[in-house]
Amino acid sequence: MLKHNFEGGTAVYEIDRGGHHDHMVDVDSGKIIEFESPEIEELQHQIAEKHGYILEEHSLVLYVRKKR
Repeated sequence: MLKHNFEGGTAVYEIDRGGHHDHMVDVDSGKIIEFESPEIEELQHQIAEKHGYILEEHSLVLYVRKKR
């Protein structure tokens, strides 16, 4: 079981399925959307490498609002 703490004090628990994914939080409804992006994952490794590091772990949360 994984625990995620999002802004506003909200904690969400999810089953650890082994695969990495990131999250978007709808700031109006509080809905949490899981997503995967190989491009974002690769870019994060490249950024760490550029600065002389190896990426061990990360957590990416995008705070979003529906287009009107």
